[in-house]
Amino acid sequence: MVVLARQPFGGLLGAPHGAVCAALLPATTRVNVRALSERAPGHPALERYAEAAGLVTGEARVESLVTWLDETNRLLGVPGLSAAGLTDDRVTQVCAQARTASSMKGNPIELTPAELAEIVAGAFDGSERATPSA
Repeated sequence: MVVLARQPFGGLLGAPHGAVCAALLPATTRVNVRALSERAPGHPALERYAEAAGLVTGEARVESLVTWLDETNRLLGVPGLSAAGLTDDRVTQVCAQARTASSMKGNPIELTPAELAEIVAGAFDGSERATPSA
């Protein structure tokens, strides 16, 4: 999901790829893990998320990974997507484009429109806000 951001976000906003990926990473991880846990609990990606958590936090708990990602973004001053020029009226368009982007095939699970909107909402200004309709 994070890599798919390059097409819709970069194209609409002209935003730097790395900044968009960094803004999206915590929310993407949170939503992907929840979706996998609910719909594909035996998926090997869950083990990889836990392994990544262990590497960066010393705890093989996905919740620790998400907290670490959020905190790292805060410490580095990673701006939210609104700072890159994303406005509320473009969220639905970006989510629709992201859903059909070829790079979405690399995501470990197909995300629903509501899940994509949740990711964008989580990355909008660096904090959670109301989820727009997708």
